Amino acid sequence: MPITTTVSRHIDATPEQLWAIVGETDTWPQWHPEITSAFWVSKLVDWVKGATIRVHQVLPAPWGAATLVYRVSTATPPHEVEWDARGDGVDLSAGLKMQPDGSGSRVTWHETIRGLKASLLSWRVGSRRREMGEHLLANLARLAQEGR
Repeated sequence: MPITTTVSRHIDATPEQLWAIVGETDTWPQWHPEITSAFWVSKLVDWVKGATIRVHQVLPAPWGAATLVYRVSTATPPHEVEWDARGDGVDLSAGLKMQPDGSGSRVTWHETIRGLKASLLSWRVGSRRREMGEHLLANLARLAQEGR
């Protein structure tokens, strides 16, 4: 059984302001609580389908620290980016959507983790993924307020 998480909130920043944060991989450790570094492996022509990003990430137990290569599956800046990754017992799909919402944006984080470990541990890991998503969106809101 996959672990699927969706978290959404309003952030007082336009999609363009948020993209200035999300669109630069060197800022990922500042907003994603599990990523310690991220850099382009193949940047074809900016954010396009098929571009790859190497990510060092600390995943919840039982996975632990992992180096994953995210492959961009959807990119429509400044409104949406999605990626997929496989490795270290993880089959991950995740992304962000940033839609105009009044004077700011409605930002949605979604993530699906598949694989045998996910099936066996969904009861233990599932609630922590929601907390991680809420923390991620709070970090984005903070960075947007700081004007980063």
